[in-house]
Amino acid sequence: MKEDTSAAPSENSEDIKLGETTSPTKDRLDRKRKRIGVIDDDEDETKTAYEDPIKVMNEHKDTVKRLKEKESPLKEGENKMIDLTTLPVSASQGSSSTKASTSKASTSKQSVGKHSLRKSTGIKYKDRSTLRKLSDPKYNPTTDAPFAAGEPVPFSFLVEGFEEVGACHGENSKEAIKVIMSNIFRSVITLTPEEMVICYYLSTGKLAPDYRGVEIGVGFEILRSCTAKATGRSDKEIRQEFSSQGDLGEVVESCKSTQKSLSGFFIKKGPPTVLTCSEVFEDAMKVANTSGQNSTKLKQSIILRLLKDGTNTEAKYVIRFFQKNLKIGANAATMIGALAKTVVLLNKTNLKFTKSE
Repeated sequence: MKEDTSAAPSENSEDIKLGETTSPTKDRLDRKRKRIGVIDDDEDETKTAYEDPIKVMNEHKDTVKRLKEKESPLKEGENKMIDLTTLPVSASQGSSSTKASTSKASTSKQSVGKHSLRKSTGIKYKDRSTLRKLSDPKYNPTTDAPFAAGEPVPFSFLVEGFEEVGACHGENSKEAIKVIMSNIFRSVITLTPEEMVICYYLSTGKLAPDYRGVEIGVGFEILRSCTAKATGRSDKEIRQEFSSQGDLGEVVESCKSTQKSLSGFFIKKGPPTVLTCSEVFEDAMKVANTSGQNSTKLKQSIILRLLKDGTNTEAKYVIRFFQKNLKIGANAATMIGALAKTVVLLNKTNLKFTKSE
């Protein structure tokens, strides 16, 4: 008995037709078009299955182009440097638990290799040459400080104290160091108490207590590369200077003092940029929290900005801070003694500490 095969061709032809409408390539195109908003989820898929793939891809490119133009903060033809403080890395700087995500391509493309000068705070600090030195026994924490009440503490004020501490040698040098550092702490507590913790950590070369385990995570090669870029010298010249001086901080200070750059003739000069202690601490925390893809380049970009924005002496202590060794002859125990001296002197002047509720 012969089998009836008349229905077979129709089934095969139906299968072939179904395969044409549900091929993997067309399914991918439909999913792409749904994702970018070309078609709705409720739209009949059989309507779009027979559309020209080239037409679909052209619509996809036009949609992506419109989205990029809409999201871009820059107008066409506008040349503007990207400020690192606007990147996702700058969020929650004071918390060590927040990790900066550098694996995204947009972040790495925008931030790596670009240096934007820090905007001036607009604050006119006092001239330190007209005020008493920190080692002066008659130092007044209010009138002899370069900043007023409520103003951010300039990093140069802390650096000046480091320089005076480094010059203390011989008998009773530890007591002289405590006097200098206690004068700094008294001025900060009296005028800008919210930055006292930051100034203390910067004085000890740390970002947080030891039990929190916050590490800067910057090696010598990264600092050497930043020094070369900030001073306009080659890596070979920096190596030679380091072998003769033995201190990378002194190398960046001496090289910046003799640096000559053609770009300085073309940059419009504005108000001088003043580094503050909070900015240095926050940038150091960014470096410590940066991890993932392109993290090395992003760390270099942050450190390079600090070196360029700071003065020669400030750049020296920026390098030393990232090396976790200020090299001023004062350890953590000395800083604790200076802090205790500060509390005693403030109590004598009837400045009482209130317990936070």
